[in-house]
Amino acid sequence: MTKTKLMYCVALAILVTGCSSGGDDDDYEAQPEVTPTGPGAEDTGIDPDADTPAAEDPAPADPIDPVDPPPVDDPIAEPPPPPIAGPTPAAPSIGCGGPAPKAGERTIAVGGDNRRYILDLPTGYDPAKAYPMVFSFHGRGDEQKDKTKNYKATNGVVETMGDAAIVVHPRGMPVPTAAEYPERNSWETVGERDLAFFDAMYEELRGEACVDENRVFTIGMSMGGLFASRLACERGDVVRAFSAVASAPPQKSAAECVGRAAAWAAHDPEDKLIPFENGLAQRQYWLDANMCGEETRQLKNGCVEYTNCDVGYPVRWCEYSLAEQPSSRNHEWPGFAAGESAVFFQSLD
Repeated sequence: MTKTKLMYCVALAILVTGCSSGGDDDDYEAQPEVTPTGPGAEDTGIDPDADTPAAEDPAPADPIDPVDPPPVDDPIAEPPPPPIAGPTPAAPSIGCGGPAPKAGERTIAVGGDNRRYILDLPTGYDPAKAYPMVFSFHGRGDEQKDKTKNYKATNGVVETMGDAAIVVHPRGMPVPTAAEYPERNSWETVGERDLAFFDAMYEELRGEACVDENRVFTIGMSMGGLFASRLACERGDVVRAFSAVASAPPQKSAAECVGRAAAWAAHDPEDKLIPFENGLAQRQYWLDANMCGEETRQLKNGCVEYTNCDVGYPVRWCEYSLAEQPSSRNHEWPGFAAGESAVFFQSLD
Protein backbone atom coordinates (compact mmCIF):
# COMPACT_ATOMS: atom_id res chain seq x y z
CA MET A 1 0.00 0.00 0.00
CA THR A 2 1.36 3.39 -0.93
CA LYS A 3 1.91 6.12 1.58
CA THR A 4 -0.80 8.23 -0.01
CA LYS A 5 -3.43 5.47 0.18
CA LEU A 6 -2.51 4.75 3.79
CA MET A 7 -3.05 8.35 4.79
CA TYR A 8 -6.34 8.40 2.97
CA CYS A 9 -7.60 5.28 4.80
CA VAL A 10 -6.57 6.66 8.19
CA ALA A 11 -8.44 9.87 7.51
CA LEU A 12 -11.50 7.97 6.35
CA ALA A 13 -11.47 5.77 9.48
CA ILE A 14 -11.26 8.82 11.74
CA LEU A 15 -14.13 10.44 9.91
CA VAL A 16 -16.34 7.33 10.14
CA THR A 17 -15.56 6.87 13.82
CA GLY A 18 -16.51 10.46 14.65
CA CYS A 19 -19.78 10.29 12.76
CA SER A 20 -20.91 7.08 14.46
CA SER A 21 -20.41 8.17 18.08
CA GLY A 22 -23.63 8.09 20.14
CA GLY A 23 -25.59 11.02 21.59
CA ASP A 24 -28.21 13.54 20.55
CA ASP A 25 -27.56 15.44 17.34
CA ASP A 26 -27.54 18.70 19.29
CA ASP A 27 -24.70 17.49 21.60
CA TYR A 28 -22.04 16.21 19.27
CA GLU A 29 -18.81 18.09 18.57
CA ALA A 30 -18.22 18.49 14.82
CA GLN A 31 -14.86 17.18 13.57
CA PRO A 32 -12.66 19.25 11.26
CA GLU A 33 -12.98 18.50 7.57
CA VAL A 34 -9.98 16.54 6.13
CA THR A 35 -8.77 17.61 2.72
CA PRO A 36 -7.49 14.70 0.57
CA THR A 37 -4.02 15.00 -0.92
CA GLY A 38 -2.13 13.29 -3.72
CA PRO A 39 -2.46 13.09 -7.43
CA GLY A 40 -5.64 14.57 -8.68
CA ALA A 41 -6.33 16.43 -5.49
CA GLU A 42 -6.93 20.17 -5.67
CA ASP A 43 -3.74 22.10 -5.04
CA THR A 44 -4.46 24.36 -2.09
CA GLY A 45 -0.89 25.60 -1.74
CA ILE A 46 -0.49 23.80 1.57
CA ASP A 47 2.13 21.09 2.03
CA PRO A 48 0.50 18.29 4.04
CA ASP A 49 3.93 17.02 5.20
CA ALA A 50 4.95 20.37 6.53
CA ASP A 51 4.94 20.84 10.26
CA THR A 52 1.71 22.67 11.29
CA PRO A 53 2.50 25.53 13.57
CA ALA A 54 0.73 25.40 16.88
CA ALA A 55 -2.33 27.59 17.06
CA GLU A 56 -1.82 30.67 19.12
CA ASP A 57 -4.03 31.17 22.15
CA PRO A 58 -6.63 33.86 21.45
CA ALA A 59 -5.96 37.20 23.01
CA PRO A 60 -7.62 37.42 26.39
CA ALA A 61 -10.99 39.12 26.15
CA ASP A 62 -11.87 41.93 28.45
CA PRO A 63 -13.70 40.55 31.45
CA ILE A 64 -17.46 40.87 31.14
CA ASP A 65 -18.91 43.10 33.77
CA PRO A 66 -21.58 41.36 35.74
CA VAL A 67 -24.99 42.34 34.58
CA ASP A 68 -26.49 44.97 36.79
CA PRO A 69 -29.77 43.91 38.37
CA PRO A 70 -32.76 45.19 36.45
CA PRO A 71 -33.75 48.63 37.60
CA VAL A 72 -36.53 48.69 40.13
CA ASP A 73 -39.44 50.76 39.01
CA ASP A 74 -40.11 53.76 41.15
CA PRO A 75 -43.20 53.44 43.28
CA ILE A 76 -46.25 54.76 41.49
CA ALA A 77 -46.50 58.40 42.37
CA GLU A 78 -49.65 59.61 44.08
CA PRO A 79 -51.90 61.43 41.64
CA PRO A 80 -51.81 65.20 42.07
CA PRO A 81 -54.59 66.57 44.26
CA PRO A 82 -57.62 67.83 42.40
CA PRO A 83 -57.69 71.56 41.85
CA ILE A 84 -59.42 73.52 44.56
CA ALA A 85 -62.83 74.49 43.33
CA GLY A 86 -63.45 78.18 43.02
CA PRO A 87 -66.61 79.94 44.10
CA THR A 88 -69.82 78.63 42.62
CA PRO A 89 -70.68 81.02 39.81
CA ALA A 90 -73.83 83.07 40.09
CA ALA A 91 -76.93 81.79 38.35
CA PRO A 92 -78.79 84.95 37.25
CA SER A 93 -82.56 84.63 37.14
CA ILE A 94 -84.72 85.66 34.20
CA GLY A 95 -85.48 88.96 35.95
CA CYS A 96 -81.93 90.24 35.50
CA GLY A 97 -81.65 93.25 33.24
CA GLY A 98 -85.23 94.37 33.72
CA PRO A 99 -86.60 97.29 35.72
CA ALA A 100 -86.33 97.14 39.50
CA PRO A 101 -89.34 95.42 41.11
CA LYS A 102 -91.66 97.27 43.45
CA ALA A 103 -90.27 97.19 46.98
CA GLY A 104 -92.33 97.33 50.16
CA GLU A 105 -95.50 95.39 50.89
CA ARG A 106 -96.81 93.21 48.11
CA THR A 107 -99.78 90.88 47.66
CA ILE A 108 -99.95 87.64 45.70
CA ALA A 109 -102.90 85.29 45.14
CA VAL A 110 -102.20 81.73 46.25
CA GLY A 111 -104.85 79.00 46.44
CA GLY A 112 -107.73 81.45 46.84
CA ASP A 113 -105.94 83.56 49.50
CA ASN A 114 -104.29 86.91 49.08
CA ARG A 115 -100.93 86.37 50.73
CA ARG A 116 -98.72 89.27 51.77
CA TYR A 117 -95.00 89.79 51.94
CA ILE A 118 -92.56 92.70 52.23
CA LEU A 119 -89.68 93.07 49.75
CA ASP A 120 -86.46 94.88 50.72
CA LEU A 121 -84.02 95.67 47.92
CA PRO A 122 -80.34 96.49 48.51
CA THR A 123 -79.39 100.15 48.54
CA GLY A 124 -78.40 101.09 44.99
CA TYR A 125 -80.01 97.93 43.57
CA ASP A 126 -78.33 97.02 40.26
CA PRO A 127 -80.63 95.10 37.86
CA ALA A 128 -77.59 93.63 36.12
CA LYS A 129 -76.17 92.07 39.31
CA ALA A 130 -77.44 88.73 40.60
CA TYR A 131 -78.11 89.07 44.34
CA PRO A 132 -78.51 86.36 46.97
CA MET A 133 -82.09 86.14 48.25
CA VAL A 134 -83.00 85.61 51.91
CA PHE A 135 -86.53 84.63 53.01
CA SER A 136 -86.96 85.73 56.63
CA PHE A 137 -89.84 84.07 58.52
CA HIS A 138 -91.37 85.53 61.69
CA GLY A 139 -92.31 83.42 64.68
CA ARG A 140 -95.87 82.57 65.62
CA GLY A 141 -97.80 85.77 66.38
CA ASP A 142 -94.71 87.98 66.07
CA GLU A 143 -96.60 90.63 64.15
CA GLN A 144 -98.68 91.25 67.30
CA LYS A 145 -95.60 92.54 69.13
CA ASP A 146 -95.43 95.68 67.01
CA LYS A 147 -98.02 98.44 67.34
CA THR A 148 -97.92 99.04 63.60
CA LYS A 149 -98.64 95.34 62.94
CA ASN A 150 -95.40 95.19 60.97
CA TYR A 151 -94.74 91.51 60.41
CA LYS A 152 -91.08 91.90 59.54
CA ALA A 153 -89.10 89.52 61.73
CA THR A 154 -87.24 91.76 64.17
CA ASN A 155 -84.00 89.82 63.87
CA GLY A 156 -81.56 92.27 62.28
CA VAL A 157 -81.45 90.44 58.95
CA VAL A 158 -82.00 93.56 56.85
CA GLU A 159 -79.54 95.58 58.92
CA THR A 160 -76.93 92.82 58.53
CA MET A 161 -77.50 91.54 55.01
CA GLY A 162 -79.75 94.12 53.36
CA ASP A 163 -77.11 95.80 51.20
CA ALA A 164 -75.76 92.47 49.94
CA ALA A 165 -78.99 90.53 49.44
CA ILE A 166 -82.63 90.81 48.48
CA VAL A 167 -84.62 90.15 51.68
CA VAL A 168 -88.19 88.85 51.64
CA HIS A 169 -90.48 88.94 54.71
CA PRO A 170 -93.51 86.68 54.22
CA ARG A 171 -96.57 86.95 56.47
CA GLY A 172 -98.02 83.77 57.94
CA MET A 173 -101.64 82.82 58.47
CA PRO A 174 -103.53 81.18 61.32
CA VAL A 175 -103.02 77.42 61.58
CA PRO A 176 -106.25 75.89 62.93
CA THR A 177 -104.54 72.57 63.67
CA ALA A 178 -101.83 74.17 65.85
CA ALA A 179 -101.69 72.88 69.42
CA GLU A 180 -101.15 76.40 70.79
CA TYR A 181 -102.51 79.75 69.64
CA PRO A 182 -104.13 78.44 66.44
CA GLU A 183 -105.57 81.91 65.78
CA ARG A 184 -102.16 83.55 65.50
CA ASN A 185 -100.30 83.92 62.23
CA SER A 186 -97.80 81.11 61.88
CA TRP A 187 -96.49 78.44 59.51
CA GLU A 188 -97.60 74.91 58.74
CA THR A 189 -95.40 72.00 59.77
CA VAL A 190 -97.27 69.81 57.24
CA GLY A 191 -99.57 70.57 54.34
CA GLU A 192 -99.18 72.40 51.06
CA ARG A 193 -100.61 75.86 51.79
CA ASP A 194 -97.41 77.59 52.91
CA LEU A 195 -95.22 75.61 50.52
CA ALA A 196 -97.35 76.96 47.66
CA PHE A 197 -96.93 80.48 49.09
CA PHE A 198 -93.13 80.12 49.03
CA ASP A 199 -93.21 78.73 45.47
CA ALA A 200 -95.38 81.62 44.27
CA MET A 201 -93.17 84.29 45.87
CA TYR A 202 -90.02 82.76 44.46
CA GLU A 203 -91.40 82.45 40.94
CA GLU A 204 -92.69 86.03 41.01
CA LEU A 205 -89.44 87.50 42.32
CA ARG A 206 -87.06 85.53 40.14
CA GLY A 207 -89.00 86.90 37.17
CA GLU A 208 -88.94 90.52 38.35
CA ALA A 209 -85.67 90.86 40.28
CA CYS A 210 -82.10 89.86 39.53
CA VAL A 211 -81.70 86.83 41.80
CA ASP A 212 -78.73 84.49 42.11
CA GLU A 213 -80.54 81.17 41.98
CA ASN A 214 -77.53 79.38 43.47
CA ARG A 215 -77.82 81.47 46.63
CA VAL A 216 -81.35 81.31 48.01
CA PHE A 217 -81.50 81.11 51.82
CA THR A 218 -84.18 80.80 54.49
CA ILE A 219 -83.97 82.08 58.04
CA GLY A 220 -86.30 82.33 61.04
CA MET A 221 -86.98 81.79 64.72
CA SER A 222 -89.35 79.49 66.57
CA MET A 223 -92.11 78.47 64.13
CA GLY A 224 -90.39 80.63 61.51
CA GLY A 225 -87.19 78.65 62.08
CA LEU A 226 -89.07 75.39 61.80
CA PHE A 227 -90.52 76.49 58.46
CA ALA A 228 -87.10 77.68 57.26
CA SER A 229 -85.77 74.20 58.04
CA ARG A 230 -88.78 72.55 56.42
CA LEU A 231 -88.17 74.46 53.19
CA ALA A 232 -84.51 73.38 53.24
CA CYS A 233 -85.81 69.81 53.09
CA GLU A 234 -88.90 69.97 50.90
CA ARG A 235 -87.50 72.71 48.66
CA GLY A 236 -83.86 71.69 48.89
CA ASP A 237 -83.57 72.00 45.12
CA VAL A 238 -84.05 75.78 45.59
CA VAL A 239 -82.78 76.53 49.10
CA ARG A 240 -78.98 76.44 49.42
CA ALA A 241 -78.84 76.82 53.21
CA PHE A 242 -80.98 77.84 56.18
CA SER A 243 -80.60 79.38 59.62
CA ALA A 244 -83.00 78.52 62.45
CA VAL A 245 -83.15 79.65 66.08
CA ALA A 246 -85.15 77.94 68.86
CA SER A 247 -86.92 75.58 66.47
CA ALA A 248 -87.34 71.92 65.56
CA PRO A 249 -86.56 69.62 62.61
CA PRO A 250 -88.80 68.98 59.60
CA GLN A 251 -91.57 66.42 59.93
CA LYS A 252 -90.44 64.50 56.86
CA SER A 253 -87.42 62.23 57.05
CA ALA A 254 -84.18 63.26 55.36
CA ALA A 255 -84.76 60.46 52.82
CA GLU A 256 -87.93 62.25 51.70
CA CYS A 257 -86.22 65.60 51.17
CA VAL A 258 -85.82 67.15 47.74
CA GLY A 259 -82.07 67.76 47.66
CA ARG A 260 -80.14 68.97 50.70
CA ALA A 261 -79.06 72.21 52.35
CA ALA A 262 -76.32 73.48 54.60
CA ALA A 263 -77.58 74.08 58.14
CA TRP A 264 -77.06 76.68 60.89
CA ALA A 265 -79.07 76.15 64.09
CA ALA A 266 -79.04 77.65 67.59
CA HIS A 267 -80.98 76.97 70.80
CA ASP A 268 -81.03 78.09 74.43
CA PRO A 269 -80.86 75.06 76.75
CA GLU A 270 -83.34 76.81 79.10
CA ASP A 271 -85.95 77.53 76.41
CA LYS A 272 -89.42 77.35 77.98
CA LEU A 273 -91.49 77.32 74.77
CA ILE A 274 -89.67 74.97 72.40
CA PRO A 275 -87.68 72.51 74.49
CA PHE A 276 -83.92 72.20 74.01
CA GLU A 277 -84.45 68.57 72.99
CA ASN A 278 -86.16 69.84 69.83
CA GLY A 279 -83.08 71.90 69.03
CA LEU A 280 -80.85 68.87 69.54
CA ALA A 281 -83.16 66.91 67.23
CA GLN A 282 -82.77 69.68 64.63
CA ARG A 283 -79.00 69.42 64.87
CA GLN A 284 -79.02 65.61 64.58
CA TYR A 285 -81.43 65.67 61.65
CA TRP A 286 -79.04 67.74 59.54
CA LEU A 287 -75.92 65.94 60.73
CA ASP A 288 -77.48 62.75 59.40
CA ALA A 289 -78.82 64.35 56.23
CA ASN A 290 -75.43 65.86 55.38
CA MET A 291 -73.42 62.76 56.34
CA CYS A 292 -71.41 64.52 59.04
CA GLY A 293 -68.87 62.97 61.37
CA GLU A 294 -68.22 64.01 64.96
CA GLU A 295 -65.25 66.32 64.35
CA THR A 296 -65.87 69.99 65.13
CA ARG A 297 -64.00 73.25 65.27
CA GLN A 298 -64.79 75.92 67.81
CA LEU A 299 -66.28 79.22 66.67
CA LYS A 300 -67.30 82.25 68.69
CA ASN A 301 -70.64 82.88 70.43
CA GLY A 302 -70.85 79.29 71.65
CA CYS A 303 -70.94 77.89 68.13
CA VAL A 304 -69.14 74.95 66.53
CA GLU A 305 -68.89 73.73 62.95
CA TYR A 306 -68.94 70.05 62.07
CA THR A 307 -65.98 69.73 59.74
CA ASN A 308 -66.46 66.23 58.32
CA CYS A 309 -69.73 66.67 56.43
CA ASP A 310 -70.30 66.10 52.73
CA VAL A 311 -68.51 68.79 50.78
CA GLY A 312 -70.65 71.88 50.46
CA TYR A 313 -73.09 70.88 53.21
CA PRO A 314 -71.62 71.93 56.55
CA VAL A 315 -73.58 72.10 59.78
CA ARG A 316 -73.07 74.75 62.46
CA TRP A 317 -74.59 74.56 65.92
CA CYS A 318 -74.77 77.21 68.66
CA GLU A 319 -75.85 77.10 72.31
CA TYR A 320 -76.54 80.42 73.98
CA SER A 321 -78.23 81.76 77.10
CA LEU A 322 -80.72 84.60 77.56
CA ALA A 323 -81.02 84.10 81.28
CA GLU A 324 -80.32 87.81 81.81
CA GLN A 325 -83.73 88.52 80.21
CA PRO A 326 -86.11 87.21 82.88
CA SER A 327 -89.28 87.92 80.87
CA SER A 328 -88.07 86.17 77.72
CA ARG A 329 -88.61 82.61 78.89
CA ASN A 330 -85.26 82.04 77.17
CA HIS A 331 -87.05 82.06 73.85
CA GLU A 332 -85.61 85.02 71.95
CA TRP A 333 -83.50 85.71 68.89
CA PRO A 334 -79.91 86.25 70.14
CA GLY A 335 -78.11 89.38 68.97
CA PHE A 336 -75.33 87.44 67.22
CA ALA A 337 -77.61 85.23 65.12
CA ALA A 338 -78.09 87.52 62.11
CA GLY A 339 -74.37 88.24 61.77
CA GLU A 340 -73.32 84.61 62.23
CA SER A 341 -75.97 83.47 59.76
CA ALA A 342 -74.68 85.95 57.19
CA VAL A 343 -71.10 84.76 57.70
CA PHE A 344 -72.30 81.17 57.29
CA PHE A 345 -74.17 81.90 54.07
CA GLN A 346 -71.19 83.75 52.62
CA SER A 347 -68.85 80.86 53.51
CA LEU A 348 -70.74 78.62 51.12
CA ASP A 349 -69.32 80.40 48.06
